[in-house]
Amino acid sequence: MKMKTHPIKLDLEIRSLSSFQTLVDVFNQSNELAEMYPPDTIHKDWSTNIRFSLSCKPDECIAHYNELIMSLSGEAKVQWNMAYHKCFNLVYNTSIEEPAFTETLSALSIKKLAELDASFAFRLYPIEMIDHDESQHTHNKKANLMKLAGF
Repeated sequence: MKMKTHPIKLDLEIRSLSSFQTLVDVFNQSNELAEMYPPDTIHKDWSTNIRFSLSCKPDECIAHYNELIMSLSGEAKVQWNMAYHKCFNLVYNTSIEEPAFTETLSALSIKKLAELDASFAFRLYPIEMIDHDESQHTHNKKANLMKLAGF
């Protein structure tokens, strides 16, 4: 059975020069899985990648989380404003066999992201690669790339 391209999750990446634990606590109180990571040898700044539950259409989810962020107050709002990287990232499973896929974000959602000084990214994962173990995954990736390149 062929699978169609579909959204699988919505992430929010946040990076800041200083800790933002109060902001992380707000997301955790909203039943989202949020954890903050301190700077280390690889990442020079504080960061998080909040994985939102995607139980609605992407545009509806973005609107919901925009409302949450717009309602921030006190220290959480200060920490949001101090973050230099705020990016919603919609992650998809996709198929190289499907000829086209369209996901529409409303002008209102895009406007609200701009009001939050947040960016938006799409990440696509080929469905054909997800159901295999890591070694098979690597093999299939190379095979698909070679196939696409005409080998």
